[in-house]
Amino acid sequence: MIQSQDGSAEDQPAAERDVQTDFAQEAKILSNVRVVLVEPQHSGNIGSSARAMKNMGITDLRLVFAEERTDPVNAEARKMAMYAKDMLYRAPVYSSLAEAVSDCSLVVGTTRRKGKFRHATYTTREIAQRVLETARQYPVALVFGPENVGLSNEDLRSCQELAFIPAHPDFASLNLAMAVLILCYEVFQEIRNASARPSDPAPLATAEELAGMFGHMKDLLLRVGFLDRENPERMMTYLRRLFSRSDLSPRDVRVLRGIFRQVNWALGQGEFQGELDGSELKGRPDGQTASPVDETVNEQEGPP
Repeated sequence: MIQSQDGSAEDQPAAERDVQTDFAQEAKILSNVRVVLVEPQHSGNIGSSARAMKNMGITDLRLVFAEERTDPVNAEARKMAMYAKDMLYRAPVYSSLAEAVSDCSLVVGTTRRKGKFRHATYTTREIAQRVLETARQYPVALVFGPENVGLSNEDLRSCQELAFIPAHPDFASLNLAMAVLILCYEVFQEIRNASARPSDPAPLATAEELAGMFGHMKDLLLRVGFLDRENPERMMTYLRRLFSRSDLSPRDVRVLRGIFRQVNWALGQGEFQGELDGSELKGRPDGQTASPVDETVNEQEGPP
């Protein structure tokens, strides 16, 4: 900072202020990116993944262990983490992937294997742009599966998009930490190279809100016979991907769930039988016979 003759500090040059503003915005975006490791098998890979994340300015590590857990802070993990050991001690442990990503508005799963639930439509470079757009304002999760089998079909249902790392087909399997580094690098470079200033988009629904909506949708579509009762997830996987590409807001979710309730009422089949949040029961006393219009949608919000 330049000092004037009277000893007071003069304003910084505009270019220096712009650089500081860019760094602050970059740090804000990176702070919205989480890396979620599901059932990692080797402590060393947890440590190496933490180091890879920190190399790219991403420091929110989350672990998922349903039962038996790998020690994330043993000597091997600390050795491989180097100066990212602090991340190992801070990393929260969850019992399910759905719980680990419940606060995120975009959940990106990684996969190499092919299958009907594994239509990875983005390379890591392509998905980085989507990550940037969302992380400007909202949390994003990058999800990696166990070293030996990757993410399960059940895990993929918590993911809105899938990404893969292009590699030589003769040997396309990467070490966990290598995969983490590549995806984090692509996200970091996208953030670094972005020239557009942050926009002010509408708020996005969280993974938890979307999961409730999809449960409600599944219940209704089973009732009207649209879904195959023997294999409803085949079509539901497609519908999850379809709606997730629309960047639904919390109000969008409320409107859709209001439609589902209205259809149920019109059919005379009662209300949604799955799990409901508090807003779903607002103003809805037992025994109601009138049309279940969604008060949360109509309440001083104007037309959709």
